[in-house]
Amino acid sequence: MMQNHSLDNLFKTLQLIALQDDLQIILTTLLVVLEQQNLNLALAEALHSAGVDLSFVDNPDVIQFFQYLRSSFKLLNERELEKATIQADYRKIIVVN
Repeated sequence: MMQNHSLDNLFKTLQLIALQDDLQIILTTLLVVLEQQNLNLALAEALHSAGVDLSFVDNPDVIQFFQYLRSSFKLLNERELEKATIQADYRKIIVVN
């Protein structure tokens, strides 16, 4: 009987460890997504403030540069970057009002 109880405790402990691992994976994924969004918005704002057209991001040399700089960064194309910028501006308006 004592051995059964120990096995149950071990099984519960292993389930908790697996759950913690799953939660860690989910949190890491969310952080990567948020970082990607923040980088894209920062890029859009930097290009806009410098007077650079968003089509800049469609240039193959620019795409290659960003791949060299950080291969995990997915550079949005002009249309996607415009959409992300509009959504961010909309959120700012909602928060301010």
